[in-house]
Amino acid sequence: SDQVKLRKAIGNLVFQRLEGEDSGEHAHSADDGHEHGVTMDQGKLVPTTSAGAPMTDGEGGESPIVAINKPLLEAFNAMWDAASSLEIAEPKAAIPHMKLALAAIERARSAERIYLRGKPPVVIVDVAKVRLVGKDTGQVNQRAAREALSPRDAAREARLLAAALLLTRDANAGRDSLALLRLETITDAPRLAAALNDVLEVVRRGGDATASLIRARRMLGMGARSDSLSGWRGR
Repeated sequence: SDQVKLRKAIGNLVFQRLEGEDSGEHAHSADDGHEHGVTMDQGKLVPTTSAGAPMTDGEGGESPIVAINKPLLEAFNAMWDAASSLEIAEPKAAIPHMKLALAAIERARSAERIYLRGKPPVVIVDVAKVRLVGKDTGQVNQRAAREALSPRDAAREARLLAAALLLTRDANAGRDSLALLRLETITDAPRLAAALNDVLEVVRRGGDATASLIRARRMLGMGARSDSLSGWRGR
């Protein structure tokens, strides 16, 4: 059955971790001449002492490898008990052992995740060796000069800044100034008018209009677009 196959797989996994070899659940015994750290005792895997004798409950001396794989040993033994109940047609008696096996397998999965906390290693760099070996020319790209605002846009910028300052003292008066500026820019500067509308919406809600005012100021000088040329078509 699937339960038997899973139990054998867990047994093989335990022996692989202890010996580095693939071993079935019936391939090892206490007197086979090998030091495994575990032995088969009435169908179950039992940790052994350094002398090879089965270890009793509460007895110390198990190896670190056996201690790490102890959840797998518990899962194997619980599945063996469950199989014993299933063989005599008592599935209800097998359920508790299956739950114990599942819990042990989950503990084994969690034990695989080891997180080490500590200071990361210091990267040692030979400064004298790497100094001045780069290929940076030291040249930077020149920034394109921005065109100066037209007298009309400069006047609008001054009105926008004055309205923003007025908002801090009289919100209603500042809102009226922005609304008037928006009406004047709908035709020739629709982008600026849309940005000013966003500012007005924020002011009506009582929010912080700083970001909206910055966007509106950046729209200055961007007039209406008119496509005077036909679209370019590649060959």
